[in-house]
Amino acid sequence: MIRCRLLVALVFFVFTTTSRAEVNPNQYPPASLQGTHKDECKEFRENNYTIDGRFIKLTAPVLYAGTIRPISGPAQEFVKGWAKVYGQSAEIAALYTTEIQVREDKRDYWVPFQKGLLESLRSELPKGGLVKLYLVYGGCTRSDPVFLATEFENLIPPH
Repeated sequence: MIRCRLLVALVFFVFTTTSRAEVNPNQYPPASLQGTHKDECKEFRENNYTIDGRFIKLTAPVLYAGTIRPISGPAQEFVKGWAKVYGQSAEIAALYTTEIQVREDKRDYWVPFQKGLLESLRSELPKGGLVKLYLVYGGCTRSDPVFLATEFENLIPPH
């Protein structure tokens, strides 16, 4: 029970932060997006999403496509369900109002992105820029994996 409360407190802390200094990079080991979700999202599911209970944190270097869009309906539904499963309020899910398009190897991903980080992303990262995303793997919406971005780091230094 104590472990469960600590996990819920940690989830609340990570997903309510808007200050870039509050994410501990040591808690996010390097991994690939493809390697994290493997083939889990290939199965057709009768429901709209599946939440992964492992709470995998990772960092992944990806290319930023420069495309930002309002969060899709399935991803928004997923984020709300994910927050609910982890005992969070609707305010946590409301942090994710947009998605950014990134590419790892030859695959594109739409990543729900915290609105508190969006202006920094726009000002710091050019289209096609290499970025390290700090992510939590949440599960799948139908056949698409969902990685929730909690922070980013521009891997190409300014000139």
